[in-house]
Amino acid sequence: MSKDELVLPYKVAVVSAGDEHMYLTVHTVQENKFPRTLDGNTKNYLLSSLLKRNKSKHRYSIVSPSMRRYIIGIAEYDTICTSTVPFGVDGEWYPSIGYIIAPFTIEQWENHKHLPVGEFEKTICESKGFQNLINYTFEHQVQSGKHSMDDIRKRYIDLIKELYSIGTKLQ
Repeated sequence: MSKDELVLPYKVAVVSAGDEHMYLTVHTVQENKFPRTLDGNTKNYLLSSLLKRNKSKHRYSIVSPSMRRYIIGIAEYDTICTSTVPFGVDGEWYPSIGYIIAPFTIEQWENHKHLPVGEFEKTICESKGFQNLINYTFEHQVQSGKHSMDDIRKRYIDLIKELYSIGTKLQ
């Protein structure tokens, strides 16, 4: 067991009740720590919510397909966690926690998910919106200056590949 595992016992867990899901977490960003996902199913569930519109009946806003989504920050992607989310990005907001913003919009996913993973990645990475997201993430890191733009870009590319894998399994 590593030192981080001893200091970082916080976990996120998804609880399923039929077609309804909720997740439980301890919010620890005040201590500059992010929760780890309890298991692969929890991680996949959280990440998959970046690929689709929010279906909640309790939402007052309409989510446009041109919008990005965000989720709570998790330790597995701490490099790309932001302290804030820009206007026009949809997700579930929690005070005092970091966020992971999707590297592409719902519309980009729907329009390009048929491409092979390498072409999909290239299409997303060449978009102006992707570069803007890297800049935003760099400027709004939970710990200012902790990660370089190159590290942020590389981690977003990892996320693109993982989201592609999750998304193609959902189809």
